Amino acid sequence: MTTTVSTTTNEQAGPTLAQRHRLQLFSLVGPSTIYLLLFFVIPLVIVFIYSFLKRGVYGQLVWEFNLENYVRVVDPLYLGILWRSVLMALGNTLLCLLFSYPFAYYIARMENVRTRNLILVFVMIPFWTNFLIRTYAWRVILGNDGPINTILMALGIIHEPLPMLFTPFAV
Repeated sequence: MTTTVSTTTNEQAGPTLAQRHRLQLFSLVGPSTIYLLLFFVIPLVIVFIYSFLKRGVYGQLVWEFNLENYVRVVDPLYLGILWRSVLMALGNTLLCLLFSYPFAYYIARMENVRTRNLILVFVMIPFWTNFLIRTYAWRVILGNDGPINTILMALGIIHEPLPMLFTPFAV
């Protein structure tokens, strides 16, 4: 009876388990980390640096250290805008929670799979639509000649178009 002994070394056998694990980890985490660095972290750092710079006569950046921008943030005008934005965000969040959870529960409990899938497709369509197209669609819908004002005037509820664009309702 003879025994066969392998004479290959670690260099010939390929990477070790730890090296393969590191390679797999980098191949999973690396691309998304590079993407986040390039398109989120670096631009955020640039904006942060620019926030300390001074504006020139024609709006260009002057490379002088300046805290005036941060002093203006606490101006009542900007605080009012910030407060209104926070209130709108909270209101929007509450409305979404109020309507979306019961609707999601209803969809999850539907017995007819075909109808459930059709409703899910209708829910997903807005996510596939470009933001710019949706913005222009809302401008048409909420405009003075839009379908909402047209229907309300046809029903005799209003006699002249309601200004809905550029209002808190539209936001």
